[in-house]
Amino acid sequence: LPFAEVIDCIAQYDACHPGTYFWFDLVCNNQHDSPSRPFEWWCTTFREGIRDIGRVVLCLTPWDNPTLITRAWCIWEVYSSVAAGV
Repeated sequence: LPFAEVIDCIAQYDACHPGTYFWFDLVCNNQHDSPSRPFEWWCTTFREGIRDIGRVVLCLTPWDNPTLITRAWCIWEVYSSVAAGV
């Protein structure tokens, strides 16, 4: 997913919800270091972080074949959001 499209998605959300703070996983969570964390961390601490934030914005682009559903990491984030009740 091109970075510009992610920023556009965030800008569109912010236009409807001004003053929103964004936790951007790419910046806040080192995905390349993820194997060093035990699975239990992902099932507890990671999900609790998502739950505490309270909302998730999905950038589903392109609309006819969203990149998000082709990446295991993204699917895990969606699953974790649902499991956290967000």
